[in-house]
Amino acid sequence: KKLPKLKYFSLKSYCRTFYYDSQIASLLRRMSNLEELTLLLAKQYSLPFITFSHLVKLHLNLAYIDYVEQFLYERNAHLPRQLSLQIQYETLSILKINFTNYAARVNCAKIQRLVIKEQFTKLIKKEPYAATVQLRWDYKAC
Repeated sequence: KKLPKLKYFSLKSYCRTFYYDSQIASLLRRMSNLEELTLLLAKQYSLPFITFSHLVKLHLNLAYIDYVEQFLYERNAHLPRQLSLQIQYETLSILKINFTNYAARVNCAKIQRLVIKEQFTKLIKKEPYAATVQLRWDYKAC
């Protein structure tokens, strides 16, 4: 049964789940009008290929790095609309995301706003700033 009225969905699972393919993947497929998705999953398997037609906000701050890679490189997710991506700076640096990389071009070209919430100490040469800052980088596709 489709869930056309569902606009926002957040799934946080700190324990490993073995029910991803049988329950979670089928649930994601039913969310045809989803606009905001937050994922935190402790599982190292591939997502099924899903098109998120209405997604405009994607929160991957705490998502397992494999999921981030699958979303950004369009291995298992198609993001046809412009979106706001919230992610950890460290995740981007580990994946060495190059927004002009051919494999990442399709989904990364849709990023209208990149939101990174980090401590200053992680971003600015170990300066003694303690406040948390929200950086917003506006990215325009070439």
